[in-house]
Amino acid sequence: MDIVDRLGDLPKSGPFRLRGSFLPRQLMKGFFLVLLLGGLGGGFGYYGAYLITQLTEMSYVWKHGKKAYALGYRGKVRTTNVLLKSYDLKVHYRTLNGERFIKQVEFFRFLTGPGKGDTYTVRYLKKEPKRIAFSWAYEARYHGWSFALFMLGIACLFLWSLYALGREFLSNTFRVKRLARKGQLVAATINEVQTIPNPQTGKTEYLYLFSYERERTYDAEFKVTDESEHPLLLHDGAKMVLLAPQTGKEFWVLRHDGYPLVL
Repeated sequence: MDIVDRLGDLPKSGPFRLRGSFLPRQLMKGFFLVLLLGGLGGGFGYYGAYLITQLTEMSYVWKHGKKAYALGYRGKVRTTNVLLKSYDLKVHYRTLNGERFIKQVEFFRFLTGPGKGDTYTVRYLKKEPKRIAFSWAYEARYHGWSFALFMLGIACLFLWSLYALGREFLSNTFRVKRLARKGQLVAATINEVQTIPNPQTGKTEYLYLFSYERERTYDAEFKVTDESEHPLLLHDGAKMVLLAPQTGKEFWVLRHDGYPLVL
C-alpha cells in the first residue's frame, strides 16, 4: 500500500508525528546559514574596521609626524574594472637621525591616482619611526574612507540577511511543529503547473499554482527547484496535500514521500 492509499479521506486532523530527521536537518541548515552569511558579514566588517583603523593612524602620523628623506619605492598598482586603483608599495625612507627603513603601504584610489614620476613625501613619528604616513595614501584618505564604509555596508547587508533569513527559518520550524500538532491534512486543487528552465543550473523548475479551502478559498503557489522536492499528489495529479491549520492561510506542502510527516 503506497502513501496515497494510506492517507484515506481528507481533510484529516492531527496530531501528526514529525520525522526524526526533521529537526536535525533544520538545525544543519541553520548552521550552514550562520556559517555562510555570518562568516561573510564578519569578514567584510573586520576588513572595513581594519581600513578605518589604518586611515585613523595615518592621519595622526601625518599631523604629528616629522618629514623623512624619501629614498624611493617599489611595488604594484592594480586597476580593477577601470574604477578602482589598488596600490601595494614598499616605501624606502631615512629618518633625520640617519636610520633607514622600508615600510609596506597599501591604499585605494577611485578612477585616477598618482603614478611614476609624481612627487611624494613621507612623515614618521619621532619615537616610533616605523609608523609612517605616505603622502599619496594621505591624499587618497577620502577614497579609503569611502571604500571602508562600502565594506561595512556590505557587512551590514549580510548580517541583516542573516537576521531576516534566520528569523524566517526559526518561524518555519516552529510553524511546522505547531501544524503537525494541531493542523489538518488538506487536499488542495492544482490550477496550473508552470515549467521554468533555469539556465544557471541547466535544470527545469516547476511552479505549482493551487487553491485550498479553509474558512474561505485561498490561492497560493509552491516552487520546486529540485526533482526530489515535488509535492505529494492525489487524484492523478489534480490535487496536492497540504498541512494547514483549522483556519487561516498558513500551509506547508508535503513532499511526495510525505516529508516532514510520518504517514
